[in-house]
Amino acid sequence: KVLQSGVAVAAIPPVAPKRRQSPTGQKAAAATLAAAEPLPAGRVMPVAFRGGAVGAATLRRVLCYGDSLTVGFCANGQVYEPYGRMLAKDLAASATGVECEVLVSGHSGLTAAEMVAYMDNKKVQDVASRHGKGLRRILREESKPELALIMAGTNDLGKGRQPAEIFKDICRLHAECHALGVRTVVLSPPAAPFAKSSSSWDVSRRRLKELLTSWAQSTPFVAALVDPSELVPPAAAGAWDPDRLHFSPAGSKLLGRRLAPLVLPLLFAKPAPAGAASEEIRVAKVIHPAGSQDRPAAGLNLVALP
Repeated sequence: KVLQSGVAVAAIPPVAPKRRQSPTGQKAAAATLAAAEPLPAGRVMPVAFRGGAVGAATLRRVLCYGDSLTVGFCANGQVYEPYGRMLAKDLAASATGVECEVLVSGHSGLTAAEMVAYMDNKKVQDVASRHGKGLRRILREESKPELALIMAGTNDLGKGRQPAEIFKDICRLHAECHALGVRTVVLSPPAAPFAKSSSSWDVSRRRLKELLTSWAQSTPFVAALVDPSELVPPAAAGAWDPDRLHFSPAGSKLLGRRLAPLVLPLLFAKPAPAGAASEEIRVAKVIHPAGSQDRPAAGLNLVALP
């Protein structure tokens, strides 16, 4: 496994209350609204984006699962620009001519712990009043993907959870995919403009990334670990929402575009060794047993793996 240098991404707190905007802020908000295509409203996620020639010899499916960074929340919830939309376009535009379907499901404001608790739910409502299926239900009811990209943990960091606790829940999410033979890509919580590198939030974020990196290198069904803030740096002009937490539409598109060449070869990789997933599930359940107190009540670093 090859580890390339990189940084990490942040967790997404709940929707911020609306505030008066200066003329400059109003202009920026208008530009944000104009830059994004509408995301179908009223539909239970996942939402599918398709690219490439229909009927092509090869169809590859990708699941993008996570929080508001995945669904592309910005402009205080007035706009959604999921990175999966651009990922589908760029995968389809590749020289391979692959036909692809990218499913997107992002629960704004939810922690990784809540995603674990709601894995079987038919309809999970997030803080922005959008609805989506739980991860296990998606995997069992939708067409099986070749690859799942999971970005979670930002909201856990925002709520002060310890990196080791967050890590256990993220492992559980990946393990559910691996149990069905679906390889995964870890998108670690990215660094965000609002948090200085010396802040306790970013210190915890970096520690979480270390834990995820070590685990990814030793887990057969993890295809790669990517630090989104290497692809969309906190200082990138126009790439972040005015709240300095979420990507702007341009930032989400940039993430999708830069992920495409990393994801493409993984879609054609050989499956992981038989038996590897069951051992990982056993370890994951020991790490985070049912009924753990960490779980709520019901209701780029690129690590390239062979």
